[in-house]
Amino acid sequence: MSEKDHDPFAPPVPRETTPRTGHTFDPLQPLPDHMQPAPLPKRKRGALKDVDTSETAFKAKAFMWSGTGAVMAMFLAMGLAIGSGHQDDVVTWMIAGFFLGWAVSYIIGMSVATGAGSGAAAIYMPSGSTTPMDRQYSLAQSYVARGRFAEAAAEYERAAVAFPTDPEPCLRLARVYRDELHQLEDAVLWFKRTCAVPNVSPGTDMMASREMIEVYTHRMRQPSAALPYLARLAARHPGTSAGEWAKKELAAMKAEMREEMREEMP
Repeated sequence: MSEKDHDPFAPPVPRETTPRTGHTFDPLQPLPDHMQPAPLPKRKRGALKDVDTSETAFKAKAFMWSGTGAVMAMFLAMGLAIGSGHQDDVVTWMIAGFFLGWAVSYIIGMSVATGAGSGAAAIYMPSGSTTPMDRQYSLAQSYVARGRFAEAAAEYERAAVAFPTDPEPCLRLARVYRDELHQLEDAVLWFKRTCAVPNVSPGTDMMASREMIEVYTHRMRQPSAALPYLARLAARHPGTSAGEWAKKELAAMKAEMREEMREEMP
């Protein structure tokens, strides 16, 4: 799609407010008041608070286990008091050592536990987040379902720009151009963009390549333009059904082109 056809920074197209036939409300508009979920009840005074019981239990265990360090610190303080000639203040030293040891043991224990959790998170979630949910691109899909294909194409294009490592919006946009808008050159462009997405899966690459080749050969009647993409598909996916198909198609097209050249020769 050219910049003339679509400006990605242009304000969104106003949505229609007329409900669809057979529906009581527009799915893109807020729900009517009678369909809104009931508000959450207010918490009564004296009611139990929502707490993380597992975290509370862990902190309680850490606090209790810190008593071992407190006892050790108490006897250490007693030895220091006797060794330094403060026999009259042994009890004071022991009490101070006990509480100081408890606090230090608790702080160190919690720090170690937190560091271990962060290390595990860094190993299993190096990006700093959990596995992202699958993007459904529901707004673009709703446009397609209602036959608003130009708006669907614009929305898929925005998604492709927003998520450059996801081939899905590029592939869906190519199909909208091919099947609904019949803009075959734009369809070919976005099939190519699908294959160019970093780390695209082999299955998506084979699917987009084959669909692009079929647009060239069956829709645009330009089989010669498909030759480099047939060669690429056969070379990148040898031994697969798509790779073998590309290999046979490439050989057949080359033979047909040689035959045409012979016929044209005087």
